[in-house]
Amino acid sequence: MNLNNYKYTYRLLSSIKKEEGYLENEYTKYISLLNYWKQRLEGSGSNKHKNFVNKMIKEITADIIKLESLIFENFCKVVKERVRIEEFLSNIDDCEARLIVRRRLVDGWTWEKIGFDLFMDRTSASKKYKKMANILKERSCGEGSDDCKT
Repeated sequence: MNLNNYKYTYRLLSSIKKEEGYLENEYTKYISLLNYWKQRLEGSGSNKHKNFVNKMIKEITADIIKLESLIFENFCKVVKERVRIEEFLSNIDDCEARLIVRRRLVDGWTWEKIGFDLFMDRTSASKKYKKMANILKERSCGEGSDDCKT
């Protein structure tokens, strides 16, 4: 396993985070809509109107349940990937390199921000990251990993 595998993971986590923001926004809209129709139900007089409002509430509730399911699925994906990353990070001995990898892959920081945080130039942080990638690749090649073929 090498750092290139985790570039995919970083992209996956980023896309899930964007999707999660969208889903939470939709969820908030549906909750507002549900509250609106519940208020309309309280003020409705005729059975025809109550039936229509109840139908709307059922449809919105079904959509909310779907959104909650999608949000939960995304949460599970994120947790699974974060556990994989944490296991990977625990194998990095150099604490500064581990922090650089964490900032880049887990937190999604730019090289400039990483360099600023660690009181070094962005290129120094990038070089340390690449050096660590090579060390980890050599280590995994010694274990007979498929990552050595590329």
